Amino acid sequence: MGRFAEPLHEFEDQFGNETLSVGVAQEIGTKDQDRYDIRTKDYPYCYAAVFDGHGLTSYAADLCMNELYDYINGSPENARSSKRQELPEDEAIINAYQRLDDTIRKNPEIEPRTGACAVTVMMQLQEAGNFIDADNDDESLGLDIDSRGSDTDARIGRSGDLCAKVAWTGDCRALLISETGDVVELTKDHRLHVNENERLRIEKELEKREIREGLVDTEMWKKTVEQANKVGIIPRAHSFVGRRTGNDGQVVGNDVIFAHTNGLSLQITRSIGDKNAARSIIATPEIRNFILKKNESSRLILASDGLFDVYDCKDIARLVAKTSNPRKAAKLLSSKAKNRRLYSGKSIDDITVVVLDLW
Repeated sequence: MGRFAEPLHEFEDQFGNETLSVGVAQEIGTKDQDRYDIRTKDYPYCYAAVFDGHGLTSYAADLCMNELYDYINGSPENARSSKRQELPEDEAIINAYQRLDDTIRKNPEIEPRTGACAVTVMMQLQEAGNFIDADNDDESLGLDIDSRGSDTDARIGRSGDLCAKVAWTGDCRALLISETGDVVELTKDHRLHVNENERLRIEKELEKREIREGLVDTEMWKKTVEQANKVGIIPRAHSFVGRRTGNDGQVVGNDVIFAHTNGLSLQITRSIGDKNAARSIIATPEIRNFILKKNESSRLILASDGLFDVYDCKDIARLVAKTSNPRKAAKLLSSKAKNRRLYSGKSIDDITVVVLDLW
């Protein structure tokens, strides 16, 4: 399920004299909580997003699909921009993600066990002027890439260059593939076992060992203590890093973050929503700015983890090279990922793929 500014098929839109083609494909799993949002024609800039919901309801993913774009453009930082076609400031994007998170957390009428990962990309052709960009170049793709928080300098963008921002929370991903098959991973999963910076951040937060306010007074906690005492376990009223246990008592999977004993556990370290999760899990997105040089054709792919759990980036680049049609490329990836999940015994997860051909 998703929102598309035009009918859901291959779509072409003009960036000045240039062309953007878009394709979308979904394979619905057991939960039907993936969402997407694509806005191209008659909008200030091109916007595409994929949201991977988790928990008991799709409320968080639905809210992201319906509200995130408006939240970004309604932020005070962006409203002060003299040119509405300019890309939003990083602060506006961060505030929008956090505002969505607050909306979910402060709504007493919704199921608290709802959350979403997100990846969003915003693109605009550059007019003569400044664009804040890093000094880290990938010449193979004609890219200048900046990760938020690094040292940056102001650089004069060439007219006709494509300026873009990608923001993400959780394990949805964005990658850029050149005509020659070179791949740039624009995002890095917010998971403990693959992201050392996130592990360090979580460990620093857990050192505080603060007990969630009101937790020990709840009926849920009293039952937790009672059950733990029966088996001689001392319950923990603070969040911690550990591994899940299967029905057979064996430890399974990678490290996750537990809110407290018998509490909610998540593999991801950032998400929107998840009211009952550990407080070290945050909604603040990471943001990367990049410039695609004029006439440097590339293919941008956004997808949920249903794809990336079974295919690495090189495999994805190899597969999409089989067709020049972005709609067919998206469908190829989603259908093959579904089959690979089935034959490998993995869960029937939602899979969403957005393919954007740039020039």
